[in-house]
Amino acid sequence: MKFSENKLLMLRSKMIFLFVFLVITISSEASILKISETEPLEPRYYPQMLQDPNTAENLQKWTPEDGTNIWEHSGLLEGDIMVEAETDTISNRNGILSESKYWPNATVPYFFRPTFIDEDVNRILDAMQEFHNKTCIRFRPYKKGDRYWIDFHSDKEGCWSIVGMKEGGQIINLLPTCIARHYSIVHELMHTLGFYHQHMAPDRDEYIKIQWENIVEGKEKAFTKKNGMQVSQFGVPYDYDSVMHYSQKMFSKNGKNTFELLKRDEPLAPRTGLSDGDVQKINTMYKDSCNINIVNITD
Repeated sequence: MKFSENKLLMLRSKMIFLFVFLVITISSEASILKISETEPLEPRYYPQMLQDPNTAENLQKWTPEDGTNIWEHSGLLEGDIMVEAETDTISNRNGILSESKYWPNATVPYFFRPTFIDEDVNRILDAMQEFHNKTCIRFRPYKKGDRYWIDFHSDKEGCWSIVGMKEGGQIINLLPTCIARHYSIVHELMHTLGFYHQHMAPDRDEYIKIQWENIVEGKEKAFTKKNGMQVSQFGVPYDYDSVMHYSQKMFSKNGKNTFELLKRDEPLAPRTGLSDGDVQKINTMYKDSCNINIVNITD
């Protein structure tokens, strides 16, 4: 009897150990646990594009009641896309169809510059965690020798990023006003992963009607749709709920909508984070690196 009790205690101890081991393993795979202690050189791809001179004023005046997203006022191409050099324009990029802009092994190293307070760092890590929870993308702290990484800054105007991966490091700039809104961080991370704005999809005219007469003069290019050689929807239907969708008053000169919805009666709701369609696109785009089975959201 005594032998049996000892055996039972040993078995129970092994089961507890195994349970703790599994919890730690799963948590370490899914969670972002630390910040890099190794500082990289300044990113090779440093901003060279001039912003709208009114960017600071526009950001200061912005409120959620405007019916727009904070990142739309960052004074760059389409609002928040940083173009690095005169030759690096949207027109001669292959966009998200170019695998050279995909992050190897669906893994994105990151580094925070010392301009961030702890609270802001935690908010950004929370946004990364949403990708960990819902997609096969993994963010990890920068390590010496990394050729690709995102370099978080908060010392420039606006919330903005580059579309797709760049060798030599690339900046994501996030002001406290942007960081306070979870969806804004997620939006910029989506650009970094290789995604453009939803309203520029090749089939967008079936879903929205552009109101050209309401658009600020000089901003018409922000509403130019892309062709199928530049971008892909990865089999996902046009997504009104995507975190990459413009607000309906983006670049409005008169307070009226700059586009109307053709297949939805209610107006676009405020963004909160990744939509089901965003998750589907990410996992399909990176499926070769992730080695996962893709379940179509329309099935």
